[in-house]
Amino acid sequence: MRQLLINTPTGEISYYPLGDAPTSIPYSLIVDVTPEINDVLAQGGPFTWLPDDLENPTGKGSLVKVSHTLEEQKAAKVAEIKDARKVAEHAGVEVTPFGLLPTDAEAQFKLTAIYFKAMNDPTYTKNWKVGDTTWATLDAATIIAIGDAVEAHVQAQFDKERTLSEQVTNATTIEELEAIKW
Repeated sequence: MRQLLINTPTGEISYYPLGDAPTSIPYSLIVDVTPEINDVLAQGGPFTWLPDDLENPTGKGSLVKVSHTLEEQKAAKVAEIKDARKVAEHAGVEVTPFGLLPTDAEAQFKLTAIYFKAMNDPTYTKNWKVGDTTWATLDAATIIAIGDAVEAHVQAQFDKERTLSEQVTNATTIEELEAIKW
């Protein structure tokens, strides 16, 4: 049976004509293509999934055709890109030898404070928790290196958001807009 894979946070819909939608994707819903859904698909996209129960968006619902102007869809795409940037920004950054370090807003704030202290005092050290259970004593040079890595990671996400947002601005068709992905 043909299937749709619906990413419930973003509303992105993928079509699996052979019924082989992957079952291991978080925050997703697999829907068999019923005759009613097939009728909607025949109209051409874009589509969205409208859950029957907004409290449980992974439950039953309906596939509906969305008719928006290009400008409305551009605004939605810019918001989608912004959300994707936040997720990527806060996903962490690999720093040797510590592994994945958090880059959420709180971690960035704390790191900024000790970064400035380390910049002004080359003898500065700080006990820092890396991971869930590991402690390290960081010297000023290491703090600066970590801060630079986090800054580069965060800036790369903003650079990507800007590039994609400019592509959105320059898009002249719905098809061009739909091709823009994080």
